[in-house]
Amino acid sequence: MYTSEQYQQAKKEVAKQHKTYDETSVAQAREKWLDARDRLRDLEAGRGNMDAILEARQREHDTKQELDTTQRQAGYLAAAAQERERVKAQEQAQHSQQVEQSAAEKSAFRKEALARWLAAGGSEHAFNTRFEDMYADEVQKRMQGPSEQEKMQQRMMASGRYSGVYNS
Repeated sequence: MYTSEQYQQAKKEVAKQHKTYDETSVAQAREKWLDARDRLRDLEAGRGNMDAILEARQREHDTKQELDTTQRQAGYLAAAAQERERVKAQEQAQHSQQVEQSAAEKSAFRKEALARWLAAGGSEHAFNTRFEDMYADEVQKRMQGPSEQEKMQQRMMASGRYSGVYNS
């Protein structure tokens, strides 16, 4: 039987042997293997010391085995990290597209509202001071959805019997 001290020591040794992986483990193992492979090629090309070449071959072999093990053990972590990056890039692209669309809609609303304001006899200065409130009201109105009258107009237009004749 083990004493408590021997048990703790054995537990520490097992923990040292058990390698923990994270999402960068595969990339790090690949980098080690590529470095070892490049070193071996350099030594072989330079016709260097045979002992150094043999040592480099062993190191390249060991790092290749470590890469294979890491890919088996932590490949899913690297794939998950790649997927998170892909989703993040997609969300950023979608966000920038939404920002552009919002800016275009606000600009179009501003032009239309300014034309109506000026046609009603208002001044451009008064419009500029009031515009943000007008736009906030418009956004609130859009969020509530179409009114009953607008829904009826949409149904009538969709039926094909009316071609824009009905305007209120």
